[in-house]
Amino acid sequence: MKSLFLCCLAIVLVALSSSAIPLPELEKSYEARCSALLNGKQESLKTLRESYLGALAKIEAKYQRAGRLDEVLLVKKEAKSIEDGTWPLSALPEQISLETNAPRKIYLSKHIAIEQEAAKELVQAADTMDKALDAQVVSLTKTGDLVNAKLAKTIKDGLDENPDISGARKLVANVRSDGSSRPALRIRRSGDNKEVLVHYDMRGKVSMDSPISNAEEQDKSIGDTSATVLGEFIGGEGYEVDSGTLFSEIFDKSDLGGITLTEIDHEFAKEIGESSGIALTVHDGAVNAYVSIPAVLPTQSVGGTTRISFDYFIPKSNQAVTGFQLIQGLSGGNPFGDKVFSTTGKWTDESATSEPLSEETTLLLYPVVSPDKKQAKLSSEPIVLREIRISQTRFTASIVQRLGENGVVTESFETPTTQPKFANNGELIPQ
Repeated sequence: MKSLFLCCLAIVLVALSSSAIPLPELEKSYEARCSALLNGKQESLKTLRESYLGALAKIEAKYQRAGRLDEVLLVKKEAKSIEDGTWPLSALPEQISLETNAPRKIYLSKHIAIEQEAAKELVQAADTMDKALDAQVVSLTKTGDLVNAKLAKTIKDGLDENPDISGARKLVANVRSDGSSRPALRIRRSGDNKEVLVHYDMRGKVSMDSPISNAEEQDKSIGDTSATVLGEFIGGEGYEVDSGTLFSEIFDKSDLGGITLTEIDHEFAKEIGESSGIALTVHDGAVNAYVSIPAVLPTQSVGGTTRISFDYFIPKSNQAVTGFQLIQGLSGGNPFGDKVFSTTGKWTDESATSEPLSEETTLLLYPVVSPDKKQAKLSSEPIVLREIRISQTRFTASIVQRLGENGVVTESFETPTTQPKFANNGELIPQ
C-alpha cells in the first residue's frame, strides 16, 4: 500500500514540475496533494490516539479496582487531553508516571514520527509547486499571457502564507526526530532576573509549551528555575508558575526580619491558640502608624504580577483596629489588590494580588482603624502576624540573544534598554 502511495506521489510531482499543465489544473493538483497529506496525517493520528486511549483505559481500570481515586482522575485527565487532540502534552503527574510512562513514550514517539513525515512531504510538495510555478511564470510570459503569468507569481508568493506549509517548514527546520529541538532564544525575566534558553516546541514554534533550560547568569547568586516550559517560567495562564520569591519571613523568633515600625509597638512570640507570631499594636493617638518592608516590590516599569500573602490573627474583641491594608510606596493610593485583610477570630492565610501600582519598591502595611474609634485605646487591640510571603507570579521578559542553527548567537542585546520585550505580564508579545 505504501509503495503504491509513493508511486502516485511521484506521478503527481512529475506532473507538477511540467510547465505544460494549465495553471488551474496545476493549482488543483497541488491543493489535492496537500489535502491528501493532511487527511492521511489525521487518520494516522486518530489510530494512534485510539491505541493510547485503550492503554489508558486499562490503567484506569487497574487504579479503580485498587480504590485509588486520585490516580483514576489523573488518568481521566490524560485521556481527555488525548481525545481533545492536545499537542504538545504537559508532563505526566508523578502519581501515575510509573504505570503510564511506557505507553506515553510510545505515543509521543509515534506522534512525532507522523507529524515529521507529513511535514517533510508537505514541504516537498510546496517546493515542487514553487518550481512548477516558476516555470509557469516564464512560459506564460513568453507566450504573452501576462495576466496568468502574474497570477502564477501571486500564487507562488503566497505558498508559505498557508499555515500548514509554514508550520511544516518550522517543524522540519527546528525539531529533531526524537522530539528534541534547538534553542531559539535566551531570555531574562523581570524581578529575579533569571535567564533561560527557550527551545522550539514540538511543532517547531516558540510557544508557552516551549521547553526551557537554565542559562548561566553573570550573577551566580541568582540561581536556577524549576520550570520546564516557558509558560511555567513567565507565569502563563493555566501553567503552574515557578514563582520568584521576593520576600519571606516567619516571625517565630525575636527578630523583626527587615521590617520597620512607625507609631507601632511590637511583642515577639505572642501566643494565640496553638500558634504564635509578632503582635503589632498602634500607639494611642497615632497619626500615621504603619509597617514598612523596603525594596521588595517590582515597579510599574518592571511590570508583572505580585502576590502578597499573610498568615495573621485579629482578635474578635478588637473594636477599633479591624484589619490592615497594603500600599505600594508613599502613603495614599489604592490598596494593593483592592483588599483589606479583616478576618477575625481565627488564624487566616490570605493573599492580595496586583500588578505594580507605582515606581516605589517599598511595601507599607497600614492598620485599618474605624473612623469613630480613633480616640479609643488602640494599644490594646493587636494584629498578630505569623508569616509574610511576597512572590512574583507573572513576569515580563526580554530577549537577551537570538540563536540560530546549532545554538549559534545571531543577535545579542547587551543592555536592558536595548533588549526587545518578549513577554508582558505572563503573555507572549508577537515577534
